[in-house]
Amino acid sequence: MIRATNVSSLDSNIRIVKEEVLNVVEKVLGLTDQLQYEVLAGCTQRDGHSSGLWCLVVLELLLFGARPSSWNDYWSDTLYDVVGYLRLQFLRKVIDLQSHFTVAE
Repeated sequence: MIRATNVSSLDSNIRIVKEEVLNVVEKVLGLTDQLQYEVLAGCTQRDGHSSGLWCLVVLELLLFGARPSSWNDYWSDTLYDVVGYLRLQFLRKVIDLQSHFTVAE
């Protein structure tokens, strides 16, 4: 989630995030030049500590069919009312994933 007080700072922040994803995520996953970037409007973080949760929610919505052109069909501000449930849901997913991986010593 990227915050900005005006359009020029938003553009700058988006550019910085794209550069960091390119430098870290794309290289680590071997996905250089394979990712698409799109700006989603309509969801705003309401606090200063749940950006990771909302990134996961947005990613999951995108993975299961949400598209920027129809974002309002998927996003609802009522999601803010179930933050506790969403945290538990993603915790359960992480715990389930851990059982499929071993830690190299």
